[in-house]
Amino acid sequence: MAIDKEPLDHARTVIAAWAEGYNQSRPHSAFGYETPAAFAVELHKQ
Repeated sequence: MAIDKEPLDHARTVIAAWAEGYNQSRPHSAFGYETPAAFAVELHKQ
């Protein structure tokens, strides 16, 4: 019996996209409730 890997590949793609958005656009308490992108901009200004 062959396993169809297409659904698994799709799930990996969707999860990776969700994780990227979650980690980059969600405010983090460790960064003073800024997004990682905004925190990086401020960090590089120093």
